[in-house]
This record gives sequence, C-alpha cells and structure tokens, in this order.
Amino acid sequence: MKIIDAHHHLWNLSACSYPWLQSGDTDGGFVGNISALQKTYDVSDYRKDFGALDVIKSVHVQAEHDAADPVAETRWLQAQADAHGFPHALVAYADFNRSDVADILAQHAEYANLRGIRQILSHHPDPAYCHADREYLKDAEWGRRIALLKQHNLSFDLQIYPHQVADALPIIDANPETLFIINHALEPWNGSDDLRLIWQQGVKALAKRANTAIKISGFAMFLRPFSEATIRPYVLDLIEAFGTVRCMFASNFPVDKLHCTYSEIFAAFDAVVANVSGGERAALFAGTAARLYRI
Repeated sequence: MKIIDAHHHLWNLSACSYPWLQSGDTDGGFVGNISALQKTYDVSDYRKDFGALDVIKSVHVQAEHDAADPVAETRWLQAQADAHGFPHALVAYADFNRSDVADILAQHAEYANLRGIRQILSHHPDPAYCHADREYLKDAEWGRRIALLKQHNLSFDLQIYPHQVADALPIIDANPETLFIINHALEPWNGSDDLRLIWQQGVKALAKRANTAIKISGFAMFLRPFSEATIRPYVLDLIEAFGTVRCMFASNFPVDKLHCTYSEIFAAFDAVVANVSGGERAALFAGTAARLYRI
C-alpha cells in the first residue's frame, strides 16, 4: 500500500529554535519522558523510521518552533523539501491572537509547499494535558481572524479535545470556505467510557460539517500500550462518521516513536481496515491526504 503520511514532524536543533526541546526539561506531560526527542530529527532520520514502507509523500505539521519567528521553521522546511524531496506539504504556525497575523500568513504563503496553518488549541483543566495557555476558541477577535486563511487558500489543522467541540463549531460554521482538519482523532485523552461517549458525540457533530476532515493518528500519545485492538473502535467510529474521503492515516512521528515503531502504527491501521474495499483503503492511506493537502 502506498502511503502519504498526513502528519509528522522534523526539527533541526542547530538551525532552528524549539523551546520545548531545548529547555533541558524532559517532562513531556502526558506523552512521557521526551529525552529521546531532544535531538535533531531530519529527513534522513524520518526515512530510516519508515524503512521499507512505501511512503511516497508526507505532510509536515509545525513542531512548536519559537513563536517569535514562526516563518523560520517554514523557511528551513522548504529548503529540506527542495533538497531531499520530503515533506511535500507544510502546515505552518501562526498565532491568531497577534494583530500582525495577516503579515505572518503572507510570509508563510511565499513558500511553495505551504498548505495550511496550525495553532494548537488543546485546553484542559489538567495541566499535564493542557497545550494552549488560553481558551482561544472563546475569544471573538481570535475567531474573526481565522477568516484570513481563505485569502491564501489555506486549511486549518484543528487540534482540540472532545470537550472543546461545542466552542469550535461556531468558528467552523462561520468559515465555510475554509477546510478544518481535526488532528489526532480528536484527542481521546483517556480510554474511559465516559470520555468515549463525549468523544463520539464530538466526532458526529464535527462530521456533520462539510468543511471538516480528520487525521487518524496520535493514539500512542493517549492510549497505551499502543495496539491494533486498542485503536480499532476509534478508527472504525471515525470512518463511519467521516467516510474514507475525509479520513487519513498519519504517523505523528517522531512523537509517537516514544511508544511504538512506524511499522507498528501502519500495521495496526492495515489490520483494522483489512475488510475495507481497495479504493477506500487507498483513500485512507494516501488519496485523502493527497487531495485535501493538494500534493
């Protein structure tokens, strides 16, 4: 099966600045000890990790580069793509809380592989799970600035928890021309029955919006130990809600590498959809990502 990896990261600790990797703090909260990530991870490392798998293209998602200079990450990544062939699409960082975000978007848009923007919005009462320092979805000015994306034909990678869906829906509905790509399977941050019910409700609500899609990825961050049996019900629920034309598989490497191998992730995906038709499998593994990220 040909694979387009819809979500992975690269970083160079000499060429760029990543405060979360360079602070010396090894506590990664819910993902565990991140010391194994605190070194350069470039295209050659990524190729080694996917190995014999037929990964033909990839989508790079911003890796929490220094927010004071977000375009530096895009500049470095475009240089990697030009020199080494990967990645084929870039999802860059922009802070929609900044009054100059329009200028930041314009600078990102100068790079050929740019396709979208991500600002992580995952806000949680438990600080171990909290990414965003504020509940941006409740900020009216932040929400209005999302409309700037359509000026550059950019999608928005929406990373939130299930309890945030109600706050995200008005922004999705107010921007029908913008594609919102939900990250990491809507982050089912634990395997409890109570959360699973909230997660299912959130998935169904998001799937009703035509301008949404979802990445099936990131399970090793939340549901451990990682296994095909553990992720199966989530994967099948997502495919039922969104259809294969709006679902795409992704590795979330090297973050998920803390808990499993690249081949284990894609072997699990392969097993879960073993009975899915060939065309639908091709969409999940590559076609949906190719179409939505225009690669």
